[in-house]
Amino acid sequence: MKTKFNEQESLINYLILHSLDSPNEVGLFHGQMGYILVLAKYARKYDKPQIETVADFICDNVFRKAGALKDISFATGLSGICWGIEYLVQESILDGNVDSCCADIDREIMKTDVSRMTDFSIESGLGGLWHYVWARVQGNYVAQLQAPFDDDYIGKWVKIIEANPKAFPAGSAKRLTEYRSGLLKPAKLSVSTFIDKFSEVPILNLSLENGIAGYIIKKYLK
Repeated sequence: MKTKFNEQESLINYLILHSLDSPNEVGLFHGQMGYILVLAKYARKYDKPQIETVADFICDNVFRKAGALKDISFATGLSGICWGIEYLVQESILDGNVDSCCADIDREIMKTDVSRMTDFSIESGLGGLWHYVWARVQGNYVAQLQAPFDDDYIGKWVKIIEANPKAFPAGSAKRLTEYRSGLLKPAKLSVSTFIDKFSEVPILNLSLENGIAGYIIKKYLK
């Protein structure tokens, strides 16, 4: 007897079936970190522990591959991967201390002189790094852990944002100033910010940004 699936089940099954077709694509926007967010959220919302097991398996591959990554971009590199981990922890989907897997990445990214960067895009530039920095700062603050970045680095970000306010979310500099003063007001992280609008179901494309993973978030995981 042939099993019939509705649209929601068909899309999840397709995402699971093809999630490791490109084992080296482990980024947030067009790779496995994005799939993990979708599968983990779906598993919790619809009480599907077997899907959470799949997400854990994919996560193991991401951690293995991330060790060799030099790309720090948000869309395909280390900052997006760590943002995804912070998101899962702050959503109470993933347990544990984010510092245990992201502290080395924090130090690596601090080596980049953000004051010299001219790319303000979310995908590859300062726009994406800002989302990463904010997620890590807020995560450690709420967890009462040591700051993930030194004060000099945070100070550079305040200056960059104040000089280019339209390139960042409203209130970005104020958030960091409040953090430095010990008066931070945590704000819920949102994955929907990074997902395109859909006029129809995407075909073949799995990505979080404009593919099946993003479509599932928008339609079934609001």
